[in-house]
Amino acid sequence: AYDLQDGTKDWEFELKAGVFSSICSVRDIHIFGCMDGTVYALDREGDLKWQFETGGEVWCSPSSDGVRIFVGSDDGCLYAFNLDGDLVWKTKLSGKIRSSSPCLSNEAHDNLPGSLYIGTQSGLLYRINKDNGSILWALELGSPVLSSPSLLRKQVVVGSSDGYLYCVK
Repeated sequence: AYDLQDGTKDWEFELKAGVFSSICSVRDIHIFGCMDGTVYALDREGDLKWQFETGGEVWCSPSSDGVRIFVGSDDGCLYAFNLDGDLVWKTKLSGKIRSSSPCLSNEAHDNLPGSLYIGTQSGLLYRINKDNGSILWALELGSPVLSSPSLLRKQVVVGSSDGYLYCVK
């Protein structure tokens, strides 16, 4: 971490492997995944607040609704944690989860609570109930989905490695 005023280093945190995940900062903690298979949460001073070991490398960037953190792993599981690092739910999907970050929706559709959308390396796009991790639907796109889906007015748009953008409504 660097001081915004003069660029001096405030702190650093050494890891055992590289980080490809973007950092999700919420309520004074910074959460990120690491290639060592761990999700880390650091406080503002750079001290470890909590960590959770998944069964695979964590390329996926976490996202948060302000109450929970959602992140995928190469073990094919999507994880939801509370801000204290307690596992809320874990859902097994088909394929490694390397999409940039889960797309969150707080809107209820079809009498269901908020959802999240995420793709997998096996070419599936999922809609997941963000309260309990149940799979609401899965759509076969045929090629790895590495980008983050985006939601706008009941349309989900996502890029695939086959060179197409897909719109689901």
